[in-house]
Amino acid sequence: MAKLNINGKTVTVDDSFLKLSPEEQNSTVDEIAKSLGSAPPLAAAPTAPVAASTQASSMPPVGAFDAMGNPTGIQDEPLPANTMPYGEQMAHVGRAADNTVRTIANGIPFMDRMAAGLRAAVGDGTYDDNLKQERAKDEENRKAAPGLTTAGNFAGSALLPIGALASAAKGATMLGKMGYGALGGASLGALQGASSTPDLTNVTDAAKDTARGAAVGGALGAALPPVAQGIGAGVRYVSNLLSPVSKEVSGPSTALLAEALRNDRNLGGDLTKLGPNAVLADAGPSMLALAQGVATKPGEGRNAIISALTERNAGTNNRVLSAAEDALGPASSPRTIQSSIKTERSAVHDDLPAVFENAPPVDVIPTLALVGQKLNKAVGPEASALNKVRDYLTETSQNGMPLPIRDAEKLSNAKIAIDKLIDYGDPAIGIVPGAISKQQGAIADVRKSLNDQLRSQVPGYADVMDRSSALARKSGAVEQGGDILGTGKDTLWPEDLRKIIAGAEPGQIEGLQAGTRSEVARLLGTKVNDLQALKTALQGDGGWNTQKLSDLFGPEKAQQLVNAVGNEAKFRDTFNKVVENSQTAPRAAANQAIEEATATKPPFIPKDATILGLLGNAGEWAAKKAATAATNASGDKARQELAKVLLMGPGTPRDNLLLSLGSRANNGEAAGQPTAALIGALLNYNARPQARSER
Repeated sequence: MAKLNINGKTVTVDDSFLKLSPEEQNSTVDEIAKSLGSAPPLAAAPTAPVAASTQASSMPPVGAFDAMGNPTGIQDEPLPANTMPYGEQMAHVGRAADNTVRTIANGIPFMDRMAAGLRAAVGDGTYDDNLKQERAKDEENRKAAPGLTTAGNFAGSALLPIGALASAAKGATMLGKMGYGALGGASLGALQGASSTPDLTNVTDAAKDTARGAAVGGALGAALPPVAQGIGAGVRYVSNLLSPVSKEVSGPSTALLAEALRNDRNLGGDLTKLGPNAVLADAGPSMLALAQGVATKPGEGRNAIISALTERNAGTNNRVLSAAEDALGPASSPRTIQSSIKTERSAVHDDLPAVFENAPPVDVIPTLALVGQKLNKAVGPEASALNKVRDYLTETSQNGMPLPIRDAEKLSNAKIAIDKLIDYGDPAIGIVPGAISKQQGAIADVRKSLNDQLRSQVPGYADVMDRSSALARKSGAVEQGGDILGTGKDTLWPEDLRKIIAGAEPGQIEGLQAGTRSEVARLLGTKVNDLQALKTALQGDGGWNTQKLSDLFGPEKAQQLVNAVGNEAKFRDTFNKVVENSQTAPRAAANQAIEEATATKPPFIPKDATILGLLGNAGEWAAKKAATAATNASGDKARQELAKVLLMGPGTPRDNLLLSLGSRANNGEAAGQPTAALIGALLNYNARPQARSER
């Protein structure tokens, strides 16, 4: 609207006045002046806002004509002034805000009923009337702005706590995720169905609407996880394809590596456990499958990956033996250990001549008395053995009478003779090996008595014997240590070994460790070509052998050895599956994935008998040839890139690449993530209240 000042009077004209030419505007002003009963003005005097538009001008507006002199249609016309009162403007803003909040609130079940109840509680109408008004406004908004209504419902549904089910479903299988989705969808659907029921007092209708909402919601919830997975995979693939992770790794290779990393999950942790000789191909089944795919087709990629894995496999034996030595120390054969102990005992016994040279006469009457006492009740081999022992302890005098031996060296030799009689027997007098006990019985008691006399009466004898006995016990511990890592019903239990260790002296602990270390070396030497068998032997039944190694050598050293063997078993598995072609199906599947990722599809041209069709066929044939060449080149390049990445060892380059791939591995998750908001919006759209009595 414009205002004109004609002869001191203000006249309002509509916007069409502004579109008139200057001559037409002056003519109009003259007509208005005549109708007002005044003389025509010399010139119309419009008010300030429209002065420039209502006066004739000989100058056209800027941009009215182009460079060639053609009119462009541009006119200098001011925008009409805003005549809406401020209060009415604020009312419009308030209604817009109310409508927005209303659409969001309607995404939450029963919000319309709560609003009606709150109004009734403060005396603003009855509940039934308020509910009708609320739903009438909702329906009016839906018809006026269906898009805004759906978006608001979506936002409101996102506020529901059903998203906790998504957290619970993390790590579950696809079937499990569908179950969680169905549960969440059915719960939300039941609420939306009940909320949409016009009359809650009508139990039949309420039950039907609730059941219908639960069924629809459950179906939507179960369907969303697989759909979301497909969407997420598509988004990830396209994103990685179009945006390579580095200059050295192209888009197709990036897409394959990112998906493999996503499938293998805790890849970085697995690589750390596998140690410095691990490569990316060892980290998980998906990375291994890519390596198998690279090795399927001849080329530089295949040559690189097979050569590297073969070289690593050749060093398995040396790495295993070195790992065992680092963990448990050097190993010696049981024969070498026992020979060393025997030599050490002989050196100890070399101190005896000096002891005997200065030894006083030894009284063995108490020992001979014990022999006589035992003979009173002994029969058979035991009696024969006692008589033999008495002969060892006596010598015949010149008059033929037996006299006790008093020389310390002779008595020491008698004790050695008794030991041999116990160990080997004497068939000449009817004593077979093992018939006499060294720990109990008459002969054992007599031997102990003789030993006590020598230790108490011969200075220095006890010290030599103590040192010799300690070495003898160490020798026995070496033999026992060789049987610790057994299997089957006769194997030593971990708790029994702990009792042995608790009661053992330092020399015996050394013997147990040396004997066990020899057995570990034997296992490594005989089973290194079957690393799984070696791994099983070191673990034992129920992990017993690992526990016993921990008790003997310490948990860290034992685990170091077990981990080293386990890692080598993993490396051997990678070698077998990639190089030895032991898994045909995964190799073929991975090879197909590489082909599909790098394939170039030529356009299909329909074939017919026309000239154009024949030309099209020829063009398609040429396109296929070119596409095949491009595909082969792209596939070979991808294999080379993948081989280089899959063979990467520890270090900053691999760490940086994994970080970059890790961020790519989750691309598309948001696009494919099913939420309560989506289910709620869909349910809200299908759960419109019917024209029934509302309560």
